[in-house]
Amino acid sequence: MICQKEVRVLRLKKVNKTDWCLVGILILSAFLYGWGIWDAGSANSYYTAAITSMTKSWSNFWYGAFDPAGFITVDKPPVALWLMAISAKIFGIHGWSVVLPSVLAGIGSVYLMYQLLAPKFGVWAGRVGALILTLTPTVVANSRTNNMDAILVFFLLLA
Repeated sequence: MICQKEVRVLRLKKVNKTDWCLVGILILSAFLYGWGIWDAGSANSYYTAAITSMTKSWSNFWYGAFDPAGFITVDKPPVALWLMAISAKIFGIHGWSVVLPSVLAGIGSVYLMYQLLAPKFGVWAGRVGALILTLTPTVVANSRTNNMDAILVFFLLLA
């Protein structure tokens, strides 16, 4: 039978366990994905125009309208654009503010990759998987734009 003192020690060991390799990988992904987003200009101008329209009215926001009149919608589901429009509404419409949700989704994808692999295959497999995802060139490129791909990958990993 385990005494109360041993139970407290076991609980404390679980709480204080930080994977510093994962922290380093997440910092590396934040650096790679966030580097140069202040020079994004209008990023993908098609989606930036839609985001600008979406910040003007709730109807345009809800339906992902491309034009200010709300007549033409974007050719993709608007969930990723909703996140970008919220960011643009908070920070203003700038290249970096519409790219910021993609950067955060990319970093979140790295963390989710670790969380998906580590319990089943061990922490080293989780670290390697997270590092490979961090260094994959197309992931880096997509996390620096306001295309939907980084947010799509995040939600696919979350599912």
